[in-house]
Amino acid sequence: MLKTQYRMHPEISIFPSKEFYGGSLEDGETVKRVRPWHSHRCFGPFYFFDIDGAETRPSGSGSWVNEEEIEFIVLMYHKLATYYPELRASPQVAVISPYSYQVKLLRQHFRATFGDQSDQIVDINTVDGFQVTKPYAAFFSDANLQKMQVDLAQQKRDLKKAQTMNAVHDEMTKMESTIVNNPEENAGDMQDYGMDDDGGGGFDDD
Repeated sequence: MLKTQYRMHPEISIFPSKEFYGGSLEDGETVKRVRPWHSHRCFGPFYFFDIDGAETRPSGSGSWVNEEEIEFIVLMYHKLATYYPELRASPQVAVISPYSYQVKLLRQHFRATFGDQSDQIVDINTVDGFQVTKPYAAFFSDANLQKMQVDLAQQKRDLKKAQTMNAVHDEMTKMESTIVNNPEENAGDMQDYGMDDDGGGGFDDD
């Protein structure tokens, strides 16, 4: 099981640590860095915004969009880049969404607002298409909150199953190691479980 994580700020990791690791997950020193914009609550390491918008599904598309969410993200990026212009030097800000149509509209709105150079200063992509980079700031646009809640609940169940299986595997490994390292002490236990001293089955021949 994971002991120390090196990818999330402590304000982000506190939830998975409590929910999935019983509060035992530790934070590496490299993720504790405080950025200048963290002094603003809305640009802190972790913050939720409740947008008064509605998700829609474009005709002929299986994707979802939320235009109010898009407009809000454009506004928030504008404020962030105005306060901290160094973030406009390169793609140090990411905008991520699970839905391809939402990404398409996000790119269109950013180009219309900031010009074609927005492609070079903001990395806008789907969750699957996002590259393994470390942006200084990221906006996540879920577009469809209800489906996201269902997906998160399923992932939570899957993770708990995986943790249970890992725990069982670890316990079995410990038991096997104990038997191998102390064969005489565990001979009685082996016979109790229907096993001979040689490891074979303890059933009598007919």
